[in-house]
Amino acid sequence: MDLRKAAVSLCVILIFMLVAESCFSAPCYGPAMPKKQGSWILGYESDFIFKRDLVEDYGKMRLFQHFFTMSLGIFSWLSIDGKLGIGDVRSTGGIYPTVKYDYGFSGAYGFRVRLLKQDTHKVNLVAGFQHISVHPPGKNVDSDKNQVIVDDWQGSVLVSKRMGNFDPYLGVKISECDLIHKLNETGRKRRKSYLSGGVFLGADYYIRDNVKVNLEGRFIDETAFNCGVAYIF
Repeated sequence: MDLRKAAVSLCVILIFMLVAESCFSAPCYGPAMPKKQGSWILGYESDFIFKRDLVEDYGKMRLFQHFFTMSLGIFSWLSIDGKLGIGDVRSTGGIYPTVKYDYGFSGAYGFRVRLLKQDTHKVNLVAGFQHISVHPPGKNVDSDKNQVIVDDWQGSVLVSKRMGNFDPYLGVKISECDLIHKLNETGRKRRKSYLSGGVFLGADYYIRDNVKVNLEGRFIDETAFNCGVAYIF
């Protein structure tokens, strides 16, 4: 990576770290990035977190989300990523009652940096930061009003190798997924998950040169799966 790319990448990382102090986020977007400056990738994605353990006696949560996705090429090696959609949450176990929240607004942002592109062997190395925030409507349980916000974030690095229409990838990540809980309108308590490492594996399959389907699984820190389709402009 040249000095100009390194400097820009460092500035982007610092900006997103500062923003994340007040609003934490996660799936990896895979290796496919916009082809050049000003180009787009638009698509749809469903993400299913089947289990995420919380610390101490806070139990665990499950999270289902559905998004319209977008990626904008800032440079050929740097993209800004975003999502808009809906998500629902279920919290179970621990000292709090089981609550199934209905679907509400969910949004995400992130960025990716292509650290290496090896055309001869069709290998890519991509690092990124992703954040999701989910805001389901409140839910009454046993005369108590429960309100939550989910803050889900991660940093990731992946390597991929293109083989015909098939582009499989494998990566590692560090993530945290917290449940910010308010009971009867009295203050907020952050029910934190463990800050932990995880692995993910997935693949892009190109139906056409500019249309791809993505599947991805995430393990260790969480048990999760996402799938989607995207159009590359």
